[in-house]
Amino acid sequence: MKQRTTPGTDTLEPAVCGQITAAEIAYRRLREMIVTGVLDPGEVINEQELVERLGIGRTPVREAIQRLRWQHLMTVFPRRGLAIAKLGLEDIHAIFETRQVVEQRTAELAAVRADLDEAAVLVELARRLDDTARTQNHQRFLPLDYELHLGIARASRNALLAESAEQLLTLSTWAWHRYFRLRGSLPSDFLEHSELARAIGERDAERAGRLMVAHVRLSHDLVRSVS
Repeated sequence: MKQRTTPGTDTLEPAVCGQITAAEIAYRRLREMIVTGVLDPGEVINEQELVERLGIGRTPVREAIQRLRWQHLMTVFPRRGLAIAKLGLEDIHAIFETRQVVEQRTAELAAVRADLDEAAVLVELARRLDDTARTQNHQRFLPLDYELHLGIARASRNALLAESAEQLLTLSTWAWHRYFRLRGSLPSDFLEHSELARAIGERDAERAGRLMVAHVRLSHDLVRSVS
């Protein structure tokens, strides 16, 4: 039987300064539990159990559940309880096909709109990712991958694109965690990011978009191989 733990830090998003609400804390913890496989796809769970495991009040937990339901990570059955969503082959196709469209555009726009500081941060994140890739430690690699792709999306200066990218990246990270649990890791699984970050820093929108499309397509091919 798999040991259950509640992660203490959010692996999907860099830490933020300042106070956050109990609902946000509940949402981040539950999201991480789902994405990293602490809660299994299809697992049935009730609201009271989540309240007890998180040590957070019922109202914040209920708000978090509604957000996760909207993000397709949980299913709510009226008067019957909750279930963790399942992740099938059709879901994976939809996630990565949509990522390809959204992230091609965010990469192109980031190459045009990112300021010098943002571009430098992206290049540094890519360097850290590529260093981490050599360790083949997906627990360290995936949060950095999420952070880089989200940073590119936010540098596009298009809030709607960035919001869409954030949801897609959460679902994509969920798929990647599942992939590594089922298959283990190989050196070829850790995709290179430096050239993409350089294209953005060099203001080459066409190359940035093209590299992003190739990157997402390769991710899609890898993840669906275990579905």
